[in-house]
Amino acid sequence: LLKLYEEIENPLIPVVIDMEREGMRIDREYAKVYGEELRGEIAALSEQLKVHFPNINVDSPAQLSAYLYDTLKLTPPTRKRSVDAESLEALADEHDGCRTLLDYRERVKLYGTYVEALPHLIKADGNIHGQFNQVRAKTGRFSSNDPNLQNQPANARKLFVAPPGKLMISMDYSQIEPRVLAHISGDA
Repeated sequence: LLKLYEEIENPLIPVVIDMEREGMRIDREYAKVYGEELRGEIAALSEQLKVHFPNINVDSPAQLSAYLYDTLKLTPPTRKRSVDAESLEALADEHDGCRTLLDYRERVKLYGTYVEALPHLIKADGNIHGQFNQVRAKTGRFSSNDPNLQNQPANARKLFVAPPGKLMISMDYSQIEPRVLAHISGDA
């Protein structure tokens, strides 16, 4: 552990401090364009939801649950009559509206998390300053919060831009642990 601390974690501290101080620049023009795109998708999905779920507020778990399990008589995938993403995913083959509702929720979350929230977090220097954590995640991965600047969907990534004279590099280490294990073990 001492070697890990001395050779990896401790030398990384100044880099983390620099990252937090520098912050991330947001492309405000793209945020407007992306916001319009998402609002259009949300409106279209909302209209589709009115067809699938007439006369109920799909944002109300109680109304949605009653409609799915009492009116439509769908079988709850678990003991609970849940309307969370996992339950809706399980019900999507039985009712097309569940897939539409999942798409609607995804767009609403993207809009709220990125388009609406991020511009309000911009500081006087024009950047968003998150906190980067070397040892917070149990898996040992680097993480960020206030705001979470990792794992953005592809379109949301375009919100983050390099300042003039700088370059931004993005890397996706999708499934890195199984890939490394496969390499070490020789598993094709």
